[in-house]
Amino acid sequence: MNFEESAIILIILSLGILFYSLIIPIENIFAQINKPNIQSLYMSSLFVLNVFFNIIFIRKYGVYGAAIGTSCSYLISIFIFYIILKKNFITNNLKNE
Repeated sequence: MNFEESAIILIILSLGILFYSLIIPIENIFAQINKPNIQSLYMSSLFVLNVFFNIIFIRKYGVYGAAIGTSCSYLISIFIFYIILKKNFITNNLKNE
């Protein structure tokens, strides 16, 4: 693999990390509000999603597919996190008020 190929992979992964960085600061909120089971569910779903996308994309695109799959899983993790957060935190707080 030459420099240009490595640079493309780095760019793809950087985009994924950029997406993921949107939720990194609040990712542990479930552990902080004493709901570690939800945190575990979220992290497990991220793992399964990453493996799923990597299996699909590696077969077709090789090492580029690994970068694409990982970036896709990071992007989708934002939506999964929002759904779990909305269901377990925002809705419960509104009910308590």
